Amino acid sequence: MELDRINRAALKHNYGSAEDVPALLRRCAGPDRDDADGASDELLNLLFHQGGRVCSAASAALPFVLRLAATPRVPSRRAMLELVAMQAAEAGRADARFLDPGWSAAWTQALPEFAGPLDDPEPKIRRAAADVLGVCDGPGELLGACGLSA
Repeated sequence: MELDRINRAALKHNYGSAEDVPALLRRCAGPDRDDADGASDELLNLLFHQGGRVCSAASAALPFVLRLAATPRVPSRRAMLELVAMQAAEAGRADARFLDPGWSAAWTQALPEFAGPLDDPEPKIRRAAADVLGVCDGPGELLGACGLSA
């Protein structure tokens, strides 16, 4: 699986090694809503905590978080979008020394995954996706990258 090919031990989140991130992402995708909610809360704490920086683990997790948000059967979809919105906002205001150098490339590469939540039948998912757009420096550019019009 693509998730397992990333050297998480070399990546850091707010509490150290990111080796625990793949298991949390898998739990976020699981069928048990309570477990998925617990895992998404833990993921938020590890990858965002109180803000101030975007860690290397957040950049590496971004495509997987967006895929979860775009998958209708995932119970923690809204939480995944909320995490992305917080990270994107932080990336826009964090001092360069606190912004993982891989974030920009991860963001650009992951954008096509974003189109699904914008057109989701569930209003709360569309709202959470719109919140991501709201924190972007150029939401029109983001929409264009997703194949949508501004």
